Amino acid sequence: MRAYVLGNAALDETFAVDALPEAGASVLARALSTVLGGKGANQAVVLARAGLPVTLVAPVGRDARGAALRGRLAGEGLAGGLVAVEAATDLSLILAAEGGENVVVTTHAAADALPPGAAVAALAGAGPGDLLVVQGNLSEATTEAALRQGRARGMATAANPSPLRPYFARLWPLIGTVFVNDGEAAALGGAPALLARGVARVVVTLGPRGARLVAASGEET
Repeated sequence: MRAYVLGNAALDETFAVDALPEAGASVLARALSTVLGGKGANQAVVLARAGLPVTLVAPVGRDARGAALRGRLAGEGLAGGLVAVEAATDLSLILAAEGGENVVVTTHAAADALPPGAAVAALAGAGPGDLLVVQGNLSEATTEAALRQGRARGMATAANPSPLRPYFARLWPLIGTVFVNDGEAAALGGAPALLARGVARVVVTLGPRGARLVAASGEET
């Protein structure tokens, strides 16, 4: 199996806070790190470190942040699939609270600039038994093109639809496995609603409490 991860790559700037702020609040924070990030890049790195062959397809700008990302992804063996776009490389600001809860704010100019054709071309060597992973960072046209191409090639498909985008309402039948946190699951009507819309299985992550798997077969663990 080869995993094809289509998503964003960004530089993550993380700040530690005692508690996540409410609307309108000002809080003190401690700067923690500036590291390789973006949901697409993070997923690709984890899969590659687990020993799975991975192709990452992610857009980066022709700027200093883009050069930094290329260097960091090269160290993971994942720089070959980066696509240069005419937009600023994306940046994420993360507030991390004690207990593992966090809030992520991500720019998406580069992610939106990845054309559907690049996603389709990236899957030219894929086939049955391979895995396609997408998130909510890319444009509707590019995400749909990738999922349809993946299904046409007999690939297993998985999505972490975060940030939540309205267009996923049309794409659930193209996705085998959906990964959402409990807040996202609630916003989408719960795991049963996703299963009713054509998803085969839903994994709900629960922070320090682990995760829950709900399948269309009725299996729940």
